[in-house]
Amino acid sequence: MEAVSPGDYLFFVHGGGKVSVAEVSHTFRNEPLARSIWGETETANGKLQTWELMFSLLKPHDLDLPTATLNELIGRKLNAALRG
Repeated sequence: MEAVSPGDYLFFVHGGGKVSVAEVSHTFRNEPLARSIWGETETANGKLQTWELMFSLLKPHDLDLPTATLNELIGRKLNAALRG
């Protein structure tokens, strides 16, 4: 999360190769909200955790951009899974 800041643009890859992009407007930490949305997961050491680091987005847009083209633009193999 340290790498995400307001003003950054994030790409989102949906099932079927659809790509969207949106600008980050805020970053924040909210554990109660995270627990209500995603619940919690038990770690290997038995600790319960949730995904409390969040961001809000401005004006998401769908792009006419195949994932293979996005991979090519960012220097990855054409069929690479996009994460992170």
